[in-house]
Amino acid sequence: MNEMLDALKDRIVTEKTVPTTLLGTTYERTMPGSALRRMIVHAITATASDRLLADDSKKVLWPHDALWDTTKELLKVPRPQPVGVASYAAMDICPLFHTHEEGVRCTSRGTKRSSEEMAE
Repeated sequence: MNEMLDALKDRIVTEKTVPTTLLGTTYERTMPGSALRRMIVHAITATASDRLLADDSKKVLWPHDALWDTTKELLKVPRPQPVGVASYAAMDICPLFHTHEEGVRCTSRGTKRSSEEMAE
């Protein structure tokens, strides 16, 4: 799953937009509250690009649950300021979305280290 989250981040950074075309598949194949759902909603709200909603013909791509999750995220108080797609490249998604066994955390993309290794 972590590799999928990293791939989503890479796609957001490369394409300079959130791939909302993935919403249907993402919500169809994942459980409520899953890391992938949380990350795509986070990306939508953190980048806050009005281009995501500019084309009304694409509203059919948004599952009801995706709209609901996005609305809940947008209504959080206090709401973090949008960072834009360019800043998403530098964001460390590991503590927000990755799942690791206890005592292990990413140190760089694709690398896991135990807490003992990180203390050295």
